[in-house]
Amino acid sequence: MRKSLLIVLVTLVLTKVSDAANAACPTFHNFTNGTTADAVAVMDNYNYILQCPNFTGAVGIGMTASNVLDITQNQDAVSYVSLLNTNAGTHAQSVLALKNGTETFNVGQLGHSFGSVGVYQAGYGYLNASTGLALNAGSAPILFGIGSSEIARFTTGGDLLLGTSSTIGSAETLQVLAINPTNSAALFKQTVATTPAVSVWNSATSGDNVLFSFYTDAGSVRGSITYNRSGGVTAYNTTSDERLKNFSIKQQSYRDAINKMWVGDFIWKKTGSPGFGIRAQQAFQYFPEAIAKPATAAGVWQADYGKLAPLALWGVKDLYKTADDQERKIADMQRDMKVLMAQVVELRHVNDSATAKIGKLRAQLDEIPARAGIQTAQN
Repeated sequence: MRKSLLIVLVTLVLTKVSDAANAACPTFHNFTNGTTADAVAVMDNYNYILQCPNFTGAVGIGMTASNVLDITQNQDAVSYVSLLNTNAGTHAQSVLALKNGTETFNVGQLGHSFGSVGVYQAGYGYLNASTGLALNAGSAPILFGIGSSEIARFTTGGDLLLGTSSTIGSAETLQVLAINPTNSAALFKQTVATTPAVSVWNSATSGDNVLFSFYTDAGSVRGSITYNRSGGVTAYNTTSDERLKNFSIKQQSYRDAINKMWVGDFIWKKTGSPGFGIRAQQAFQYFPEAIAKPATAAGVWQADYGKLAPLALWGVKDLYKTADDQERKIADMQRDMKVLMAQVVELRHVNDSATAKIGKLRAQLDEIPARAGIQTAQN
């Protein structure tokens, strides 16, 4: 019975505490033994205890207190402590403040304009069925941990760090993952040479598998990495839909760029391993579409060899065109030579015929003197 009365009392106390800030405390009256007490004064003291309690020392309800306030109840049901603010306004709140010498940590039921449940210190956070969970740590990061070890954090700049407390600006200290919209969107670090830094698994067993898709702007697809099942190959795709292109422009010649662009063997200075490729700075003069120029002079130049493939294809097609032109010219020359040969044969025939006629004429000429001499002798 005593325990139940104490529970009722603490419920009444907590219920009235929230009203104390909005209503003046009743006057507390001192009574003298042996004198008649005024009923109004007695009720003032009763209401004072309910509305404006001022305890000195530890308070125990249902137990002997060992802390500032200890409440104990033993039952196979919910142990419920109620703090009620009867005001129904949008900013009405019921808040339990936990303080030390410098900090205040608040747990409370926020008003309608805030959310359903609030836990806040300096900033605020709340959980609401319609708006979700909001956390605000003020000027400090939001940390997540297991035991005494931190495993993740949201920085004050909105970066998500997993397994590390350093941002991408200090990439050498990263251990697992950092999602940072200021520098890189995401950075994965792996310290084991034979273990992938990122693994992607599309477990579909039929059709072609999409492994990555790349987007910009409002969600426009710019490229993808896919697995072609029928060919058993991985394809690195970039947008090349002819419906997105205008081809009614003057076509350029890339023969000069191909001739002047250096390509050959080299040795990497850092590793000493051999390589084959172009010089990015030199190639930028002739085919900038394939070269990424760094923002600073100390930055590293990069080449997209995938964009050089169309240039190589153009060069091969140009060689084919040149070869086709040469073949046509050779065919024309061969046809002209056949005509000439036929004319030569014909001329030979004409020459042979003329030679035969000349021979006959010479023979006839040789016969004339002889005939003339015989006639003279006879006369």
